[in-house]
Amino acid sequence: MVQNIRVAQEAYHAETQQYANVSKSLTDYYPAAPVYQIVTAWGAACTNCTSQASWSSLPVHVDGPVRFGYATVAGVASEAPPGAVTVNGSPLTFPAAPTSDWYIVAADGDLDGNPTEPNNTHVYASSWDNHIWVDREGQ
Repeated sequence: MVQNIRVAQEAYHAETQQYANVSKSLTDYYPAAPVYQIVTAWGAACTNCTSQASWSSLPVHVDGPVRFGYATVAGVASEAPPGAVTVNGSPLTFPAAPTSDWYIVAADGDLDGNPTEPNNTHVYASSWDNHIWVDREGQ
């Protein structure tokens, strides 16, 4: 799904000349906050979306319900991205003053079934490179 969102962001940019700033923050997940063994249908109204865009504006292909929650934020050249993102104890470094438009995708899911544990699995991607980062895989 993270890769699908990346592809959708690029398609949106090709058509509109900007990336879709859908989520209010990287922790405002859609379609819902992830809960172990709960799958959520895609396509419901978005309560965590910005006024500029919604998930329906991105051409994301979803085959069925999802187990993760997803967020994507975007900005224009010279606009600083949101605060630090940490993956396995190391911060991801994003440009402080990007020279081109950008986006970041985040996903969050509770895969190990420990509802009191705050350390869910997180997945991140950005427009700055082709990496997909996984934080606390399997948790």
